[in-house]
Amino acid sequence: MSQHDGYCFPGKQPDARLLLACLRPTVKSGDGAELAQLMGESSFNWKRLLLLADVHGLLGLLHKRLEPCGRELVPQEVREHLREHYEENRRRQMALTQTLIELLRLLDWREIPVIVFKGPLMARALYPDPAVRDIADLDLLVPPVEVLKVKAMLLEAGYQAEKSFTARQERDYLRFNSQYHFTHPSSGIPVEIHWRFFPSHCQDRLAAEVWARAQPIYLSGARALRLAPEDQFIYLCHHGRNHTWAILKFLGDLARIVASDQDLDWLEVVGRAKRLGMRDGVDEALYLLSAWLGMETPPPLRITATARRRLDARAALIRGRIFRERWGLPGYGEWLGYLENQAPNPFRASSSGDRCSSPGLAARYLGVVARKLIEDRNYLMPSIPPFLYPLRSVVWWTRHLCFSAIEALMGRG
Repeated sequence: MSQHDGYCFPGKQPDARLLLACLRPTVKSGDGAELAQLMGESSFNWKRLLLLADVHGLLGLLHKRLEPCGRELVPQEVREHLREHYEENRRRQMALTQTLIELLRLLDWREIPVIVFKGPLMARALYPDPAVRDIADLDLLVPPVEVLKVKAMLLEAGYQAEKSFTARQERDYLRFNSQYHFTHPSSGIPVEIHWRFFPSHCQDRLAAEVWARAQPIYLSGARALRLAPEDQFIYLCHHGRNHTWAILKFLGDLARIVASDQDLDWLEVVGRAKRLGMRDGVDEALYLLSAWLGMETPPPLRITATARRRLDARAALIRGRIFRERWGLPGYGEWLGYLENQAPNPFRASSSGDRCSSPGLAARYLGVVARKLIEDRNYLMPSIPPFLYPLRSVVWWTRHLCFSAIEALMGRG
């Protein structure tokens, strides 16, 4: 356990480790004893566990994993809370599936091609009990030329758009963005209509290849398409990386794909990820699966020593962020604690060859934090003019370094 002066870092607290243990796709004979040991630690906090599970969309999965545990380990009120959420999620998935069928019929009648991805269909494919997978909305991909037709269709069906635009604003939005958000006022079900989910530098030819590889499906008589398994895996890696794995259920989906293999051609995954500009996302996802969940990586997806070193530092930053309650990113000392105690995995470099001096470690820390700041610029500064970005970045860095110094003085960083 990573500690500093008796303080347990958030990402190493027993409730955080239990949540990661629940993400593993297969249940082994020793898992029950591991969960019992974690729940028995003095610093284990049920309230924090439930809060983390809710934030990461894992309450349903937590219910399934803790259900076999004895009543002496799991308090009755916790059991009831998890059971209620599971039942609510099961009912919500039924409503989402019914809404999906209705939308597919509308699109099929208008002969608009559509790819269904994520959502209840993916939950059915990856989980023996789909109700354990929390689902927030429906995601549909349509060709860019059909977007405005689909928007008109949804508005006619009673859905409300999240944003309204003038004709000029709409043209710019379609050019620089990738999705519309709609909600039905009576059901409250959100629907996201996508016309691209690739990086902006991807060529139209590559998008056309993804459409050509999509596989036909039928849902209650409605025709649609689903992503080819390799494309789905690449997209989920890209999606999780875009969100900095801030919601752990995305990692759980990938863990189940890797564990089941689903007849994936891993060499094809590598080739397509490179062509789509998404290889970094694939590397990062597989690294986290190995470092945090102890999963083996398919041989064709081994990464270079340079990438291993970079991902080791980035994984420590991500772990400090997703389990952290204050100030967004871990301070240097906390990050170093995760780095030094990263779970053994096939990507780790030897301790003798990869350990560098304190200035070198500090440079690695500043590097991953700077990269995270660049990735978060759209969230950190959405409404200020571009010429003020450098000033805002200076303010952010000053704030972060001050808070890291305060943590160090408190014995927590």
